[in-house]
Order: sequence, then structure tokens, then C-alpha cells
Amino acid sequence: MMMFFMAILYIVNSSGLIAYNKFLMSEGRFPFSIALVMCHMLVCSIFSGTLYCVRPDLFPALHNKDNAQNIRKFMYWILPISVAFAGTLVLSNQAYLYCSLAFLQMMKEGNLILVYVASL
Repeated sequence: MMMFFMAILYIVNSSGLIAYNKFLMSEGRFPFSIALVMCHMLVCSIFSGTLYCVRPDLFPALHNKDNAQNIRKFMYWILPISVAFAGTLVLSNQAYLYCSLAFLQMMKEGNLILVYVASL
């Protein structure tokens, strides 16, 4: 029962977010997808940094004493994934200017299945 409630909550939340982003990313309001993604990533970085300062035990992988190895690991693994994710956000926000709301919702929900199959 709880899983069903969580699935419905995800669908409602996702649909609301897509509808709001479509409303926001129109030509007359705020058609700047790069600025929107930069604000999104800045807020996420601030919240993550604050959470790390308040509860560092929630980030066990960052407690390694070898900082040079952490920087190397960051540059090799995390930075390319971050750049790819930022590109995905910019392009998906840019799609709001050209695609219909129903098509965007279908693609977003279909993306869950694609990510799941790729991860298997």
C-alpha cells in the first residue's frame, strides 16, 4: 500500500513540476534554460554543503584522509558525470520551448524505464 502511495505521489509531483516548468519556460516569461539550471545547481550545492557542515556523518565517502586522492577521484569520476547531468538539464529545459506538455510528460516518465533498464 505504501509503495502505491509513493508511486502516485511521484507521478503527481513530477506532473506538477513539468507543468510549472512549461509555464515558466515560455517566450514571454523566462526562456533562459542555462540560467535556470545554474540557479538549480547553486541551490543544490548550497544545501549539500550546509548538510555536510551540519551532519558530516551522512557523507562517509568524504572522510578519507588522502585529499589528493579525493581530488583525483573527483576529477576522474564525478566531474564528467556532473557535466553530463548539467547538459541534460539544460537541454531538457530547452525542450519546454518547443514541445507540448503531454509529450514532455510522456518522455519524462519513459525516462524512468530507460534508466532502470540501462542500470540493469
